[in-house]
Amino acid sequence: MGYKAKWTQMGYDCPLVNKLVCSKIQQQMGGRLKVMIVGGAPLNHTTQATIKAALNLTLIQGYGATETMGAVFCMDFDDLSYGRVGIPLQGVKVKLVDWAEGGYHRSDEPNPRGEIVFGGDSIVMGYYKLPEQTQEAFEVD
Repeated sequence: MGYKAKWTQMGYDCPLVNKLVCSKIQQQMGGRLKVMIVGGAPLNHTTQATIKAALNLTLIQGYGATETMGAVFCMDFDDLSYGRVGIPLQGVKVKLVDWAEGGYHRSDEPNPRGEIVFGGDSIVMGYYKLPEQTQEAFEVD
């Protein structure tokens, strides 16, 4: 699969590998899987490339939380990159704020670090019948 993953990442297809190897793997998954969306934990580069190559499908990573009612970031279908979750979905507001307890700051170099804060209609208004936890975890901007 390494051979196919290498060429697929550059935007090429491998029809012979698809026919001789991948078609057998695809049949084990039912033969009709075209897109896979994953979340919960980031996939490392090798795992993502192997799944895409073996199953000959579009693999999209996303990011969300229970409080966001699903994904808030998602890759585009034609994104061939690895190690990212894409852009914020429509209607989601995102900002990075300092997280003093963790020692993360937006001013950190070379890459800003902090806590990711979400807003928008897809974000829950609070925890059901838990006003103290809601006040601690949610803020209105």
